[in-house]
Amino acid sequence: MKNPPFFRKRLRFAGKTGIMKEKSVRPYGKGGRSAIEATAFQKAKLNRLLGEQTPGGIGTLGEKSVHSILKQCYMPDPAKQEVPVGPFVADILDGQHIIEIQTGHFEALKKKLEYYFSLCYFVTVVCPVDYRKYLVWTDPETGSVSDPRKSPKTGKPGQILKELWQIRSFLSEPLLTVEIVLLDVTEYRVLDGWSRDRKKGCSKVDRIPTAVEQIIRLTCPEDYGFFLPAALPDPFTAAQYQRAAGLTPRESYSAVHVLEELRLIAETADKEPGTRARAYRRQTGL
Repeated sequence: MKNPPFFRKRLRFAGKTGIMKEKSVRPYGKGGRSAIEATAFQKAKLNRLLGEQTPGGIGTLGEKSVHSILKQCYMPDPAKQEVPVGPFVADILDGQHIIEIQTGHFEALKKKLEYYFSLCYFVTVVCPVDYRKYLVWTDPETGSVSDPRKSPKTGKPGQILKELWQIRSFLSEPLLTVEIVLLDVTEYRVLDGWSRDRKKGCSKVDRIPTAVEQIIRLTCPEDYGFFLPAALPDPFTAAQYQRAAGLTPRESYSAVHVLEELRLIAETADKEPGTRARAYRRQTGL
């Protein structure tokens, strides 16, 4: 499979449909190359919005837009999508290269990865993260649709470490590549919640990717040093990592344990006076 250069695409809204217009394209990203092209992203998104589905695919029924569009970006040929590999179905199979688009439930990947690696397949796990999110509300009573409004929350690459913890035993596997794809998305929600404004407990219909902001490619344990903020003290605690990385307590707890599993950090007996929290140090050279 060809690996075209990384790209950065920023887009602007063209009405309430979620269809976007191109604004600018320029290279970006962390070393290496990605399988996504700017034109492929636009075509896959347009096909999804117009209702074009991959015929005959095992995993296409009820498939969400983020999964569908990224799958089309990485492999436009439907003959190489949803391909049986032994007892499993790969999102994409291109020769000896398997690509899995994983939007959640990473624990389900364990048996797949074990089987794929036993047959010496190269595997890329694509992990989308909502970087910027625009919310569109639909009223089921009137049928009205709101203008997109930007969510104040901004996604961070480190969020995905909470999911990668589920497959931590495979992260050092030479046949594995992890690609974190930061996306701008438009999320469609229905005003059917239990609160007075009907937003809390509402139904979330779908998320439409509108731009690829960045791709971070991880091919070996050393690449995960990307998740060690330069501002971290030495030694540091999980709470200090949380503040430096801007993650939630749960996300930072998982991140620290993934980094420890990859031997990028190690627990140390050196602690701040008066604290019982575990302390960690970067391994030499990181």
